[in-house]
Amino acid sequence: KQWYQRRVAITAGGLISYFVISSFLIAIEEALQRYDLQMKLTLLVVVLVVGSAEGSDDCSEEYPYAFAHGNYCCANNMEGHSRHYGPPCDGGPIGLDSICCLNNNYEQCLDPPCSDYQGSDECPEDFPNVYYHGDYCCASDREKVYRPQGGQCDGGPIGFDSLCCLNDNAQACEDPPCSSFEEEEDVIDWCQYPNSFLYSYSGNAAYSDLASAQAACLERSDCGGITQEPYNSHRYTLRVGPQLQKGASPSG
Repeated sequence: KQWYQRRVAITAGGLISYFVISSFLIAIEEALQRYDLQMKLTLLVVVLVVGSAEGSDDCSEEYPYAFAHGNYCCANNMEGHSRHYGPPCDGGPIGLDSICCLNNNYEQCLDPPCSDYQGSDECPEDFPNVYYHGDYCCASDREKVYRPQGGQCDGGPIGFDSLCCLNDNAQACEDPPCSSFEEEEDVIDWCQYPNSFLYSYSGNAAYSDLASAQAACLERSDCGGITQEPYNSHRYTLRVGPQLQKGASPSG
């Protein structure tokens, strides 16, 4: 009986010691994790203070989302979560003001401040306006109003950092982050033909410089080109054409 009591006492004491040691080790581990996070954030603050403001680098395709004021790039479009640091680490959409990256899956910007990686994919013409950090495309150029999201959903012009699309009329980007749709501008190639002219005037104006004549020609549907008149103080006139004639213009 005495042996049994001693064994129980020793066993109970061992369990108590085990739990005390385990709790102590867990506390140390948590403290080290907090210290490590605090040190990283401190380094971020130092970088923000002394870093150059003239960086021109973009985040890489693997880590497309800039955060910590452009000093780091995150693989995810969401923040990590840390109650200690509040909104910049509340698990919401990541942005330049965020200081936590989900799962700590990030890399340092080589030439800060970085901006978000702009993927080769473009929003379609029917949903031309990119928002939600390039993950979605909106049919409208305005945000919808949703007060919990503050300035990112206040009904203003939609942009890359907006979180709401008017009437929720949107679609997901196929290869995020997308960029906004841009219409291709018509490219006009002007060709010069010496000792040539075009018949028939397009309007009655004459221009002292070629650039003005070109701009005026583009505004007219019947203008096929421009002829410089050597006998009219080398002024430029708009012509219908389009058949090219050899020699100097007989009308001037």
